[in-house]
Amino acid sequence: MRNRPALAALLLLAASGCGRCGGPAAAPPERLLPADVPLVVVVPRLRAAQEQAVALLRTVLTFPAAADLADALAAAKAQLGLDPLDPLALAAAGLDPERGLAAARTATGELVLVLPVADAAKLADTVGRLAQDRLGAGRREPTRAGGFEVTAFRAAGQPVALALLVAGGHALLAAGPGAPDRLAALAAAARSAPLERSAPFARARAALGGERTALLFAPPGSPAVARWPALREGAAAALSAAATRLQVDAVLLLGQERRQLWGAALAPPSGAAAVELPGRPPDAFLAGRLAGDPAPLLRRALWAAPGVQAALARAGLDPERDLLGLLAPGATAALALAPTFDVAAVSRGAEGAVTGDPFRLAHLTAALAVQDEARARAALARLAAAAPALGFTAAARGPGGAGWRFARGPLALDVALDGRRLLVAGGPGRLEQLLGGGARGDAAPTADARRALAPGASGAVIDFGQLVAAFRALPAAAYGSGPDAFVMRSLADRLVDPAARLLAASARAEVTAEAARLELVVEARPPEAAP
Repeated sequence: MRNRPALAALLLLAASGCGRCGGPAAAPPERLLPADVPLVVVVPRLRAAQEQAVALLRTVLTFPAAADLADALAAAKAQLGLDPLDPLALAAAGLDPERGLAAARTATGELVLVLPVADAAKLADTVGRLAQDRLGAGRREPTRAGGFEVTAFRAAGQPVALALLVAGGHALLAAGPGAPDRLAALAAAARSAPLERSAPFARARAALGGERTALLFAPPGSPAVARWPALREGAAAALSAAATRLQVDAVLLLGQERRQLWGAALAPPSGAAAVELPGRPPDAFLAGRLAGDPAPLLRRALWAAPGVQAALARAGLDPERDLLGLLAPGATAALALAPTFDVAAVSRGAEGAVTGDPFRLAHLTAALAVQDEARARAALARLAAAAPALGFTAAARGPGGAGWRFARGPLALDVALDGRRLLVAGGPGRLEQLLGGGARGDAAPTADARRALAPGASGAVIDFGQLVAAFRALPAAAYGSGPDAFVMRSLADRLVDPAARLLAASARAEVTAEAARLELVVEARPPEAAP
C-alpha cells in the first residue's frame, strides 16, 4: 500500500509516548474497534511502553549487531520531523501518553490506528504535516461519512491519502482511497459490538494475566491467522520489558478437546507418581523438561510422518505397543556442544557435517519415564531384533539386556533402562553420565531459567554463558587450518561475542482453565557487566 510509510511513521510516534502522570480515567482503545477485527495490537498505556522501551534500548544499543537499529531510529526521527522519545515533542503532536493506543488490521487487510487525543487540533496538524511531507497530500478536507465527521488529506486531483476521525477522546487514522468510509464503518460497528466487550478477548487477557506493555489478539476464526490451524480458536500475545529482560507471553484459546490434549502433554495427571529424572548436565547449553505425557505429542508426529509408520510396520513394530503405550508422564533432554565440533565444516556446509553423525557436533542426553520396566525391556528387545529391517545395527550394552547401541554408519545412539527410566544418549560417555545420575538441581543461570526446568514444569532453557564457554574452549583444529582458520574464527566470533552479552533464554508452558500459555523470557547482562 503506497501510504504505509506515513502510517507506520505515525504509529512509531504514538508508540513512543511519555509524559504526565495522573489525569481522569478514559475509554480504552479497544472500545473504538469492533469485536470481529481480525488482528489488533493494544498498548494500554503509552507512558509505560515508552519507559520500558527506553530502558531496553539502552542495553540493546550496546550490542554491536544493533547498529542497524540505531540507524532505523534516526531515520524514523527524520521522517517524523521530531524525536519520538522526547516527551515535549509528543505533547506538541497532540497525543496523550497516559492513555492507550491500538493498531488493527481490517478484514480487507488495511491498517487502522486508534490514537489517544490530548489536543485534536494539534494532532490534525501533525497528521497534515506528515501527509504533506511524506505523501504530497497537502489538501485538508472536512467531510462526513456514515454520520461521522472525518478529515481527509489528499493531493489536488488525487484520491484520499489519509483520513482522521476523532471520537470519544480517540482518533481513528487510516490510509488510502476509501479511508473515510472504512473509518466510519469501523466506528459504527464498534458502537454496537466493541472489542472491549468481546468474550474471547476477555478470556485471552485473563489467561495472560498481569499488566502488559503491549498485547496482540486474533479472535476465533480470524482470517489473519488462517494459515496456522493451532490459532483457530483464538490467540493472544503480550510483551513487557526492562533494561536487561524481555518477556513475551502467548496463549492459545482452547476448546475442550484440545484442552485435554494439551493438558495431558504439559502436566501430569492428578495423583500420578513422579519418576525422578536426571538433571541438566553441567556442560549443557540447551535443556528441556516435559512434566506431562509425551505420547500425545509423539503420536501426532507419527501421524504426520506416514513413511515412518510404514517402516515400523514392515519391521513388525507397533507404535502403540512398542513405544507410545509404554510411556509415563515425565521427560528431560539436554544438548552439550561436542569437543569435536567442526566450525569450518559447518560454516562451509560440508557434506555429512550434520547428517552423517550429528553427535560430532552436539552430545545428547535424554530420559523418559516408562510405566513398567518389564514391558519396556521387552519392547527394547523387539526393537533390537527389528533394527536390521530399519537399516540399523543393534548391539547389547550392559548386563541383562538393559542397554543397547543402535548404529548406522558413524551415527550411534545408546539406549538403556534404569528402573522406570528410559535413558537415551548420543556422544562418548553420555550414557555412563546418565547412569551415574547426571547433574542434580538443574543449575540454570537465572531464576526464570530455574522455574522453566523445575520438577513439575514443562519448559526449556538456553544457557548462553555455557554455550559461549564451550565455543571458546574448542581446539584450534575446529576452525580448520591455514588462512581459512583465521576467517572461520572471525566468523564464529561475530556470533559468539553478541551471545556473550546474554544470560539465558527460557520458555515455560502450561495449560490454564481455557488456554495453553507459553512464557518466553530473554535475559541479558547489564551493559557494564558485558564482556
